[in-house]
Amino acid sequence: MQQSDALPAKAKGTSHQTAVPPKTGKWKNIMMDLKRDKHLYVLIAPYMLLFFIFTVLPVAISILISLTYFNMLEFPRWAGWANYSRLFLDDDIFLIALKNTLIFAVITGPISYIACFVFAWLINELRPKVRAFMTLIFLCTVDFREYILYLANYVLWRCVRDRQRFPDENRIYQRTYPMVPKPEIYAHDHYYCSTVA
Repeated sequence: MQQSDALPAKAKGTSHQTAVPPKTGKWKNIMMDLKRDKHLYVLIAPYMLLFFIFTVLPVAISILISLTYFNMLEFPRWAGWANYSRLFLDDDIFLIALKNTLIFAVITGPISYIACFVFAWLINELRPKVRAFMTLIFLCTVDFREYILYLANYVLWRCVRDRQRFPDENRIYQRTYPMVPKPEIYAHDHYYCSTVA
């Protein structure tokens, strides 16, 4: 093999032109990608439809309703920002709830994410059969924990609402949460219950 044969065709003096793809518009490229991957969009469509119906739509409607006066018996009347100004400036309970929610989110959010990552990593290091068993145990524990939380919430509010039948539990609640001195007042207050619900 001679040295001149090893050189590319351009170096030998022959004119060899490479094909340049024609310039297409941005929308045309997007449409071509959509056509190419249409089966993927068909697969994701049921989830996206349910997500839109049960998550996006209710959130959008609740934001619109929050800007109205709506007592569920009459047609909503436009209130604008009046609900939010009353909530932030006149309602002491909301500010306490907001503070508690932020503290809870700051503490439990990062801890739960780190714990989930660590547990998933540890379970992944196990043998396949043990891994499957531990995954089932972990999933059952999470679901069981949800039911326990719902039950505890029900019992707590049942005790708060019925002070005569549960005087000891009500006293414990008052000692545990001193920022709400008389919880049974809020539980029986029609305006407060309708706002919370």
